[in-house]
Amino acid sequence: MAAELPEYAYEFIFIDNASEDGTVKVLKEIARDDKRVKIIVNNRNFGHIRSGYHAMLQAGGQAVIAMASDLEDPRK
Repeated sequence: MAAELPEYAYEFIFIDNASEDGTVKVLKEIARDDKRVKIIVNNRNFGHIRSGYHAMLQAGGQAVIAMASDLEDPRK
């Protein structure tokens, strides 16, 4: 994607709210290969409103596109 939008700098910020399904491990693997990926790991669930607001405070850009999602896999 970066090759398609060379004039833009962007980042992805993921916040994990104490999931127990391996999400953090997968996100760390992605972040290891892509320096635009940032991860915030909470030790408890702060909810989608407070977590999203915290992500916006951590963002370094001039604009933010917020998206709440549940990436947990209930099959563990």
